[in-house]
Amino acid sequence: MSPIDTVTRIRAIAPDGVAALSLLLEHGITRSQVRAAVDRGLLHRPRYGVVAITPASDAENNAHHLERTRAVLKRYDNSVVVSHHTAALLHGMPLPFSIPRKVQLTSINDHHEEDHDYVLHRSHHPALPTTVISGLPVTTRLRTALDISRGLRFALALVTVEWVLRRTTLEHAQNMGHQGSDDYLVEIPEAVMAAREDLRKETAFFACRSGVGHLRELIEVASPLSESPLESRSRGEFATLGVPVLGQQVRIVDAEGVHRRVDFLLAPWLVGEADGATKYEGPDGVAALQKEKLRDRALREVGIETLRWNGTEMHNDPASVCARIHRALTSHSDPIWPANGR
Repeated sequence: MSPIDTVTRIRAIAPDGVAALSLLLEHGITRSQVRAAVDRGLLHRPRYGVVAITPASDAENNAHHLERTRAVLKRYDNSVVVSHHTAALLHGMPLPFSIPRKVQLTSINDHHEEDHDYVLHRSHHPALPTTVISGLPVTTRLRTALDISRGLRFALALVTVEWVLRRTTLEHAQNMGHQGSDDYLVEIPEAVMAAREDLRKETAFFACRSGVGHLRELIEVASPLSESPLESRSRGEFATLGVPVLGQQVRIVDAEGVHRRVDFLLAPWLVGEADGATKYEGPDGVAALQKEKLRDRALREVGIETLRWNGTEMHNDPASVCARIHRALTSHSDPIWPANGR
């Protein structure tokens, strides 16, 4: 059976396109057939033991999720607001996983409920911070980021926390009257301090709840310098697996006298670059690749090597990326490698 036929059979078994692997096995679909469809990108695994048909596009998937959100909200009064992953979608917040099928809501009346369409969380606090997006009541950006991060492991949670820290830092810098590029504004100490304090205050809503210590640690470790989810994920994995980082977004003058900004300074002679998935795709991909090769050569001429990784590598096997960095560091005459990781 071809991968396309596998998807057709799954849709007949589960019209919404999501099914437990055990159910598929009961209907005669084999594990190898599921793996073949996953390898083709026709299926994905939103969580362990579950497979889902990949939507035609992320935009289509998101639009359907918001349609369900509006429909579910009609069942409740104004005591219920959009929250968690559904709120993240409305805020444009990056998530290190696919949007869950169920709509995520929070009740300010300390009420919990769940069915096949949605999850209604308890707020545990009468003053739930909210805003309005596209006509929908939504938890604020800060609250949404912490709601999501509380239950994620460190490296994944850092993606969301750093995203919101960077944007809050930019807002504070602009409100303080500073002008310039984002790269400059996120380095203004008083703006960074104010943004981090906003996140600290937000943790008051989670007092005496599980995960509050995890959130506090994330807030102190987070950096507004991360320019992409991949950089944040990389920082989180480095902290977890004990990779040393001497600096982030460091400026280096190469052999041509050009000031370069590198993602990570891993050692005085080694820099790391987190390359996005689409960086070398499309009509400009060849030119971008050639430009990076020339950049790496110019840095090599001043004694600095460049090590690169992409999002697929960091997502599928972060330990291998960290091991590659480890080998590069230990191959040098003056290796830098801590004895213990996180």
